Amino acid sequence: RKEEMSENETQLPFEIVSESEMSEGEDENSDF
Repeated sequence: RKEEMSENETQLPFEIVSESEMSEGEDENSDF
Protein backbone atom coordinates (compact mmCIF):
# COMPACT_ATOMS: atom_id res chain seq x y z
CA ARG A 1 0.00 0.00 0.00
CA LYS A 2 2.92 2.34 0.66
CA GLU A 3 4.20 1.87 -2.88
CA GLU A 4 0.78 2.70 -4.33
CA MET A 5 0.67 5.90 -2.27
CA SER A 6 4.07 6.90 -3.63
CA GLU A 7 2.91 6.37 -7.21
CA ASN A 8 -0.33 8.25 -6.56
CA GLU A 9 1.55 11.12 -4.96
CA THR A 10 3.84 11.34 -7.97
CA GLN A 11 0.93 11.18 -10.40
CA LEU A 12 -1.10 13.78 -8.54
CA PRO A 13 1.49 16.58 -8.76
CA PHE A 14 2.48 15.39 -12.22
CA GLU A 15 -1.04 15.97 -13.54
CA ILE A 16 -1.21 19.38 -11.87
CA VAL A 17 2.14 20.36 -13.39
CA SER A 18 0.99 19.15 -16.79
CA GLU A 19 -2.12 21.35 -16.60
CA SER A 20 -0.11 24.33 -15.32
CA GLU A 21 2.54 23.84 -17.98
CA MET A 22 -0.10 23.40 -20.69
CA SER A 23 -1.77 26.69 -19.71
CA GLU A 24 1.52 28.56 -19.32
CA GLY A 25 3.25 26.40 -21.92
CA GLU A 26 1.05 27.74 -24.73
CA ASP A 27 3.42 30.68 -25.17
CA GLU A 28 6.47 28.47 -24.67
CA ASN A 29 5.11 25.94 -27.15
CA SER A 30 5.12 28.65 -29.83
CA ASP A 31 8.81 29.33 -29.20
CA PHE A 32 9.55 25.62 -29.07
